[in-house]
Amino acid sequence: MLRIFCRDYLYKLARRYKAKDIKRFKENKRYSLMLCFLLETRKVLLDHLVKMHDQYILDMLRKGKQVHEKKHREFRNRQKKAIDTVLDATHLILDGLLENNTILKIREHTLFRNGLCGSSERKVQFHRGTA
Repeated sequence: MLRIFCRDYLYKLARRYKAKDIKRFKENKRYSLMLCFLLETRKVLLDHLVKMHDQYILDMLRKGKQVHEKKHREFRNRQKKAIDTVLDATHLILDGLLENNTILKIREHTLFRNGLCGSSERKVQFHRGTA
């Protein structure tokens, strides 16, 4: 086997010659030049192929991530609107019941205070971004 620097040297040498010039050499030198040229060319082409494949895969991943993020944003917006609607309805119901003084005793109960009344406070925190 030729050493790596010899192959590289012969590859660069063969790149400079034209086909007619290479035909003038003796058979041993001509085949040596062509063999080194073909081996190095194969390595260069394989390197380019690997780079192209990496770029293609990265592009596919980037596009997939963008589609996923777009769908996720849409879902979050729909979910936020649904939560706001439920919390607004709960707040309206509680305000209506409390104005009529019909559930003052239930209001004092711990579960009621932590569960339903706390959700309207959480909504305010959610909109401020502190929750």
